[in-house]
Amino acid sequence: MILPDFVLKSTQDLSVDYQDPDTAEHCDNITHFRQYPYKINYCYNSRGYRDAEWPNDLASAVWCFGDSFTVGIGSPVEHTWPWILQQHLNQRTINISMMGASNNWICRKVLQVLQHIGPVRCVIQWSYLHRREKDEITVRNELWQTFYKNIKDPSWPDCANYWQIDCLPTHIQKEIIEDFECNWQKTIYDDYRCHDDDRRLHFCDSTVQQDINNTLDCMDLVSQAAPNAIHSFIPNFADVESRPLFEAQLKNKNLRWIAQQPVLDLARDGIHYDIKTAELLVDRMLQHW
Repeated sequence: MILPDFVLKSTQDLSVDYQDPDTAEHCDNITHFRQYPYKINYCYNSRGYRDAEWPNDLASAVWCFGDSFTVGIGSPVEHTWPWILQQHLNQRTINISMMGASNNWICRKVLQVLQHIGPVRCVIQWSYLHRREKDEITVRNELWQTFYKNIKDPSWPDCANYWQIDCLPTHIQKEIIEDFECNWQKTIYDDYRCHDDDRRLHFCDSTVQQDINNTLDCMDLVSQAAPNAIHSFIPNFADVESRPLFEAQLKNKNLRWIAQQPVLDLARDGIHYDIKTAELLVDRMLQHW
């Protein structure tokens, strides 16, 4: 199987009419939700992506990457920008996107496709700047160091890493492990998001410049492997403080990128954009073709 890790287990072969936040309970505007005029079905392929099954000729397809805006949450699949781009080009697009995807996740997927498929063209819609990652081992160990420092008895040995817990006295290990695991689960729930296809976590406690640097690094990695890639950004990808700083640094790079665009319409959930905004995005993408 080509690209065997390109599987989102939680959505494999899924077909549903509603998906959070596109539900009556979680939508942003219940009146808008109820008056939305289009029928929506979320139909995911055998790899878990909201797309048809992959064609045999993958290299000639246009690969599209992004987060829930690219998935098209709150809209029919025909309203998503990869679908609209496919109609304009009369060329197969492949939609690689995931709810809550970080820019690191998007970058990894692009680089894997470039390495194993070598497509002629890829198009990316990057997510929020603050969506960056740390691997689980690093996060877990940082949490352990704070946790152990706060509970350590002077008579206990130093235990700088959580995987060294066997050095602790046997009679206290069980209680400490249980307390730490409870603390760990709460931290994951409150501060991080674990992707279902790998064990990397969103890192929330970061500075504006760290967030900017992370996204720029992701874009640099992609551009080195695919100089003709087209880069775009979801609406409100950065706040008022960080957006001008980010774009000022981005202008120094030799990339094909589309500035943040206005939202012309809203999807059923009241959060994501709909077909008019997607069409405007595709028009701007085609200007870079």
